[in-house]
Amino acid sequence: MKSFPLKFHSPIDQCPSRQFQTNKRALITPIVGLLLTFLVSACSTQLHDANPNQHNQTPHESAVQDSSRELPATNDLRNNLRSGELSIGDRRRIREAAHDAERWFETDLDRIRSLRKAYHSHLATAVSAPRDPFVLGDYQYSERSALGAAQSELWRSRQGEPAQLVYSPDFGRDGYPLLLEHFAVCPLDGRVALFGTVGPLKVRCLRTPQPPQDPRTGKVTPPITCEETEQISSAAWNNDCSSIFVTEYENGRALRVVRIPIDSTQPEKVLLEESDPAFSLSLTTSGDGQSLIILAHSLDSTEVWMLDRNIADSSLRPLSARTQGTRVKALRAFNSWFLQSSLPSGATEFRALPNPSDSTPINFGKTSAIKIAADTPVVEALGFHSFIALLVRDKGLPRFAVLTRTGDLQMTDTPSGATNLSFAPVQDFESPQARVRVGTPFERSQICTLSVLRARIECSLPVAIPPSYTYRREEAVSMDGTRVPISILGRSGEVKPSAPILINYGAYGVSLDPEFRPEIATLLDSGATVAFGHIRGGGEFGQSWHHAAVGTNRTRGAEDLSAVAARLYELFRKESVLYTRSAGAVSALLSLELEQDPNSRPLLSGMVLEAPFLDVLSTLDEYSRPSTVREYFEWGNPNIPEVRAFWSSLTHANILEKDRDARAYSSRLPQLLVSIGTADEAVSVPDILRWVSEEKRISSDKRLVLLQLVPGGTHSGATSHVDEGLYAAQRIATLLRFAGVP
Repeated sequence: MKSFPLKFHSPIDQCPSRQFQTNKRALITPIVGLLLTFLVSACSTQLHDANPNQHNQTPHESAVQDSSRELPATNDLRNNLRSGELSIGDRRRIREAAHDAERWFETDLDRIRSLRKAYHSHLATAVSAPRDPFVLGDYQYSERSALGAAQSELWRSRQGEPAQLVYSPDFGRDGYPLLLEHFAVCPLDGRVALFGTVGPLKVRCLRTPQPPQDPRTGKVTPPITCEETEQISSAAWNNDCSSIFVTEYENGRALRVVRIPIDSTQPEKVLLEESDPAFSLSLTTSGDGQSLIILAHSLDSTEVWMLDRNIADSSLRPLSARTQGTRVKALRAFNSWFLQSSLPSGATEFRALPNPSDSTPINFGKTSAIKIAADTPVVEALGFHSFIALLVRDKGLPRFAVLTRTGDLQMTDTPSGATNLSFAPVQDFESPQARVRVGTPFERSQICTLSVLRARIECSLPVAIPPSYTYRREEAVSMDGTRVPISILGRSGEVKPSAPILINYGAYGVSLDPEFRPEIATLLDSGATVAFGHIRGGGEFGQSWHHAAVGTNRTRGAEDLSAVAARLYELFRKESVLYTRSAGAVSALLSLELEQDPNSRPLLSGMVLEAPFLDVLSTLDEYSRPSTVREYFEWGNPNIPEVRAFWSSLTHANILEKDRDARAYSSRLPQLLVSIGTADEAVSVPDILRWVSEEKRISSDKRLVLLQLVPGGTHSGATSHVDEGLYAAQRIATLLRFAGVP
């Protein structure tokens, strides 16, 4: 495909020209598109017009606001709106919810402006430079903050030369910035392959180290050229930089591994294509950098291949066959290959594979396999020349450990105050130390070293809870007697009493460890108390904690959330305000809809749902959405009558049929703000709009039901067109008002 240049280190156009079109995007339904265009413009225009300081703003802020007004919502709705999905009554109630939100925000403009400034300050801290610099070849690479953007710039430098900009969101075309999703660096000459989006297009770009000059004309070749491509979920060069290997992504899963020749007329070659819709592919580089590891994985089985990076046209070598009921990963350690298996019991096994040269495995002492018990679940493992570094869960908290060549498991001490741990993305296979990230909820994480010899973490800066903040752990007892941890953050000293803001998730085995996030830091600075409910369905205690609340057992997570809210009421004597996103909304709604006693005290006084996953059944029924058969383990198979009956019964309409007193039921429902991006690729925008309409229909006049539409917003919250700080500030202001924070 013919390539095209992007702008190089120059500001994007202030007035986007919407000339980027692609035949891959279908036309959007006119009725729904016009409706959302009207709603987006109605929600954003008056807030900007009501700003008396608009003429004193920076050019960047003004440009952001101008582009947010001009954005047609139909450009970003993708293909998820269809004719007939919204009735006339739905559209009327949705318009009312959007207008109510507009008026709600207008009454708190001063606080929103202040919160927007604070959010941007914390956002700059979160992406401040240098962040985890790494060395590759002659260059040191580091990330730096990009002004007014959630994405950071990528820079590199070498001794005796000025720093060189490799990537910036300002690289773009036709008014669209280049939003980076993945990048891969050639280890030989410093070329960088960039994968991301430019407006509606998915692009593959090549950044040359120095722009070459034509000796005849003196013209300089643009240092970045791009071409349209499929969506890429991972990428890596081979060691001679003649090709790039990528995984192509469609309908919520990576299904192809492709070799792309660089500077060659050879065609692209598909090395592996996955036909089973339950499986997705992933591509990683081995710790020693000599091989690529390809996994085909479903929720309960894995197949593993290895690809030699030193051979230009190498073929796939199988390491592990597809075995039902066993999840496997491959890692390189002690100059051998190991398989890391997650067993049904929750234990983790590391088994050495025979070396190709002599078929003799590297043993742990006298055995070829080591098993780590289920009460120390392994989250991640990295192989090194002389040890295997582990990130495990210990009593619900993250902790690092080391597995030695003799099979000994050494647990390391976690610095006091550290609440979130992870491995740094770049490691030295030959080093006796691992590079790790250590962070608290109040400060950006820092890079530390995990010393194998001393079995401890060593950081250059102290890791502690600042004196102006507090952090403590509490427990709630769920209906079946399970003890559910709660992490509570707040300001120290005398703080005016307010309702706690409760954050939950409880899905996909994801651990909700408190970490530094701009919105949480802004809430704390405003005097709010923030609590994290570590409910079942997450990964705080490993596989068993996750599996306890999947499918029709999802009610256990809802019961845990109810217990957490009840415990917080005992501590603060006020009903909690819930703040959650995506799948976390399911447990929240179940906890409300499972309450049948109209005389009991409501658990929640308010809810802010961001990009919520609301209509489980219709999402699972539609195969073309990202939630496909791979989601059946998490939510249940809708083809099973019991599962369909379970999710069908837990709707407002059925609850009202059982209760028959709509006023009694709706009077218990909390105040509500729903926030959704018009380009959300993971949840159905029509489903959310219909759900908001239903909330509006059953609610009394005293209950707030607000709708915030973020033009161009994706599921991750990023948007290339508007200032995300403005919309985040509106959500934060709503949380503070719901919680009664002055």
